[in-house]
Amino acid sequence: MGRMLCAPTLVALVAVMALIATMASSDERFIAGLEDLPLMAGLHEMRDATIVFDKPNGRIVEATALGAVTVGEVQRFYLTTLPELGWVTAGDLRFVREGETLVLTLTEGDEGVRVRYSIVPKHGDDG
Repeated sequence: MGRMLCAPTLVALVAVMALIATMASSDERFIAGLEDLPLMAGLHEMRDATIVFDKPNGRIVEATALGAVTVGEVQRFYLTTLPELGWVTAGDLRFVREGETLVLTLTEGDEGVRVRYSIVPKHGDDG
C-alpha cells in the first residue's frame, strides 16, 4: 500500500514547488542599486545615465531606460506594478511613498520609448 504524505510535509512540498515555479518564471529586473524600482521587460537601463544619491532627508535618483515597447505598455506596467510595491499614484505617472516622490517621463523616438525615472524627497506641500 502506498504511503500518504502528512499535512505539514505536503504543505512544505507545495511551498517549495511554488517557490521554484516563481523563480523559474520570474524575469523581474530592477534599476541598478534600487530594489524597489522595477525595470519593465523590453526596457534596457542606460547605466551610464543612472545617478543615485543617498541624503539624510531621502534619496535622489535619476535613471533612464530605453526599449522597443509602446508608451501604453509602459504606462500599464508601472501603473500596475508600482502600487504593488507600496507606491501610491499621485497623478499622471507620479507616485509617492514613504517620503519620496517618483516621476516617470516617457518620450517616443526612433529608438523606441525612453523612460526617465526621477526620485526625490517628498516635500511637506506635496500631495
